[in-house]
Amino acid sequence: MIKTQLLTIAILSMLALSIITVQTAYCISAGNIEVWVYDSANDTPIPFVRVELDYAYGTGYNYAFETDANGYAKQYVIAASYYVNLGKEGYIAKTGLGPYQVYEKKTTSYTFKLDKKTTPPPGTPPSEVTVTFYLVDPDKYRVTQGHCTFKGSEHSVDGDGKIVVFNVQPGEQSFTFSGGYAAGGQIGWANFHFTSTIIIPEQDCTYTVWVATSQVVAGIPPAPPIVPKPIIPLPSPESILSWLLNPSTWFWLAIGFIGLIVLLAIFAPGLLGVVIGRIFSKRKRRK
Repeated sequence: MIKTQLLTIAILSMLALSIITVQTAYCISAGNIEVWVYDSANDTPIPFVRVELDYAYGTGYNYAFETDANGYAKQYVIAASYYVNLGKEGYIAKTGLGPYQVYEKKTTSYTFKLDKKTTPPPGTPPSEVTVTFYLVDPDKYRVTQGHCTFKGSEHSVDGDGKIVVFNVQPGEQSFTFSGGYAAGGQIGWANFHFTSTIIIPEQDCTYTVWVATSQVVAGIPPAPPIVPKPIIPLPSPESILSWLLNPSTWFWLAIGFIGLIVLLAIFAPGLLGVVIGRIFSKRKRRK
């Protein structure tokens, strides 16, 4: 009966120790951002709006996602300040809004409104189109740290190396591309910065930007090679310190170690006896 109770305590203690271990593994300075996007004319939700988050201080923490059918989106991101870009076909895009702060271990909500484009008379060519760029390095990998500047507004790549520029007038337009990529698959870094003049058609279009040769080619890029899984960022010193200063952390660690000691007290003597018994039995057989 006593052994059963001790075993139960030990199992619960080890479970608590496992929880602490998981907490440590995920002790990352991050939080959630909620975005609501509405039509400025009638306050109705706008579905499938592309939302881009550009890290305010240029260190590459960029995200891109879309609102759902209710004009709502929620994204788990590194806690930091971000500029927000919003765009959807049929609406006037907004870029460089903010910066907006995302707080550690909290959900922060922001509401935005977009203006609908005016409808041209029948037979009139479209006044503005959407242009999509894919930034690709020489090894066919998508560039993860790249930007496109158009008429003073900077747009950043998403996780797929894609940049979407809304409200572009058909005709001759200039785009400036900048950023960097891992050169030659080795430990090295190559920067790029060039301006390309493109004849934009009177319809939405897609281009592949080969950053190493400064070439912009119409069409989607070739399939990228298999990319290794990203490395989980290490916890920040601030988050580790706050975790260590939390009294509940030490309480559950103490419970876990007590459970480990109880398990050793229950099973270690028996295991030691079995090992010693086998050693002596082998010696007797030899004699």
